[in-house]
Amino acid sequence: MADVQSFLVKPLTPEETDLVTNIALASFVVGLIGLLIFLGCSLYVAIRTKLPGRFLSLFSSTLLFVFFAFTHYMGGNLEYVYGPVGAIYSMSVYSVALALFSLGFLRMCLYLKRPANG
Repeated sequence: MADVQSFLVKPLTPEETDLVTNIALASFVVGLIGLLIFLGCSLYVAIRTKLPGRFLSLFSSTLLFVFFAFTHYMGGNLEYVYGPVGAIYSMSVYSVALALFSLGFLRMCLYLKRPANG
């Protein structure tokens, strides 16, 4: 039988709380900057090119950015808020965004790889 003491976690000290807060803030800023760059690149490709699939890639990057904002608005992790169902929501949104981006990117690559006419 498991010892009850092995499941108890000591409360964080004020220094550890500050460290965790700083790490969480740095992680949020790095993720936000990365998503803004990704969204900007997708927007640039959608506006400046006529490649097929560019709007699928733009939509997927917009979906990721909106989901990132919603997740952080709800506290940073949907699994903490909604339980195991939140993890299913997160994986579903990430899977849809990945599939849309992949299809758009594939269409752009196939268009660039096609042989020139005449």
